[in-house]
Amino acid sequence: MHIVIIGAGLGGLCLAQGLQRRGISFDVYERDAAPDSRPQGFRIKIDQTGQQAIAACLPPALNALLRDTCAIPVNGVNLIGPDLEPVSDRWVASWQRAGGDDAPVGRVEDLNADRLAMRKVLLRGIEAHVHFGRGFVGYERSERGGMWRAKFDDGSTVEGDVLVAADGVNSTLRALRLPGVAPVDTGSTCIYGKALFTADAAERIAPLFHTKTSVAFADRFAVIVDPMKFRQPLGDYLYWAVIGPNDRLHVPASHSRGHAHATVLSHTAGWHPASAHCSKARCRPMSRCCRSAR
Repeated sequence: MHIVIIGAGLGGLCLAQGLQRRGISFDVYERDAAPDSRPQGFRIKIDQTGQQAIAACLPPALNALLRDTCAIPVNGVNLIGPDLEPVSDRWVASWQRAGGDDAPVGRVEDLNADRLAMRKVLLRGIEAHVHFGRGFVGYERSERGGMWRAKFDDGSTVEGDVLVAADGVNSTLRALRLPGVAPVDTGSTCIYGKALFTADAAERIAPLFHTKTSVAFADRFAVIVDPMKFRQPLGDYLYWAVIGPNDRLHVPASHSRGHAHATVLSHTAGWHPASAHCSKARCRPMSRCCRSAR
């Protein structure tokens, strides 16, 4: 059996690692020219279920390396307002405080992974089977019974027993196979980015952001800030995300980076200067990122 995987994101590469571990033939095809050819997010949180799934796919040594590239865990959460004042009545019941008294017994602490670092780890040992610069455009039944032929934008084709759609929320393969199924807009928008921990930035950002996860509540939106400090030389930064209903954040469907950045600055213009500085760094919009094809 040979598996053809469309998409070399985290999901496609994790699947590929699991197949290799079990001795199943596969190849992965990715539209991007290289793993780091475009930004695809910064911090990704991996809960206990995700960690178990990753451990089942990766060889133990590679799983240990992945964990070692994750940010150093933080203990606790700051709940604050725009002036960095503490707030106590905005906790969401489904949240669990890291290391807090309400954390379930036996709960495994979430991992905070850098997406690019994680992607590079997941590529290890399978590089020969991952083909970049191959944009998927269609598929058909092969003349050989039971097999599928995938077509790419360079005119090439490949065949496999199973064709897997791992090409993201706007999957080309999913749209062709299930044209009536589309991502559902939850009505929420997320704009995210990162502020590098340069010497200048570290001095100007309030100390409370350096050691704990922080959630700042404002009028119909919130800002989440996570310090991403690493054991390995990956470059420390603050991850931040501005989250709220679509009609509050007003980011158009075009996902303009400049518009998203301007939206963040306009919504935090009157905030404490030690928090507003975070939003003046590198910005990547993910308008309506809560969409999912469930």
